[in-house]
Amino acid sequence: MNDYYKSLITTQQIYQEVLDGEREGFPEDFWLGEQGQKNAIACIKYLVEWVFHWGISDVYAMMGRHVFELYKLGDMLRICFESKPSKALNATYPDTFCFQEVDELERPQLNLEYEVKRLRDLLGGLDDEDILDLYGTHFLFEFGFGEVMAAYKLTRFAFLELACPNRFHPWQLVGYDWSKPENRRKAALFLLRYRNKYYLPTYKLINYGLRAMLQYHSSLESIYNEIYNIDIPKAYMEIVKSIDREVAEGADHVAMCKKYHMPAGVYANYRKGSAQRNLQHMIKVLAANGLLSLT
Repeated sequence: MNDYYKSLITTQQIYQEVLDGEREGFPEDFWLGEQGQKNAIACIKYLVEWVFHWGISDVYAMMGRHVFELYKLGDMLRICFESKPSKALNATYPDTFCFQEVDELERPQLNLEYEVKRLRDLLGGLDDEDILDLYGTHFLFEFGFGEVMAAYKLTRFAFLELACPNRFHPWQLVGYDWSKPENRRKAALFLLRYRNKYYLPTYKLINYGLRAMLQYHSSLESIYNEIYNIDIPKAYMEIVKSIDREVAEGADHVAMCKKYHMPAGVYANYRKGSAQRNLQHMIKVLAANGLLSLT
């Protein structure tokens, strides 16, 4: 084996040890001088051809400064190629790539359809629980999806929805911020719309993935007050008072109950002071009177 191939193998071994964490970094002066350029080209080829197994279209679609930084070649890019990915690739593959502008790879033309397919292929074969455990910020940046998400202004969920449509909900993702009331409302309203219900009991909220929301409330009534942004008992009693006023003015109480979608028996119990406060019933009446919205 001649000296060139011995040097190449040694360079690739050093790079792999850096990637594996067996070395804290590259040897001193590894990127300097003519040999430094050779080392740089050898490492880039090793990354593209042996670590990623990328073809030409893959390099055009995905290669950028973030890849060099993520795979421990950030210093190399700065020292050998003035922090320009285009220069690095032109030097490594002079007969394959010809990037005329030095910053052409700084913001590549990202193919969204290609990136969605790549994500779908990575997640293929995994069940829902494994995907939710895996799919986080670290995963997205480790596999180079950060740029396409930024370029197309995609949230984590929006990107996942493109790859796995109608399979997951935003609040199922690790890191969903349940501390914000607007996020809790958004998750709950989405679920209620999906189920075409104005009310779901606690166990169903848990079964449909909203367990984390419950820790911010002391009661189910508090949850629905927040969801609908209304004091449900107070709004319900306003309907009772409206019936009272019209009955006092001579209207038939049965007709008024029908008008306000209030069961006559329940109204009679309120008049007697013996009505039990039933959240599901109150929500049903408020919804029938157009006082609640699922939007």
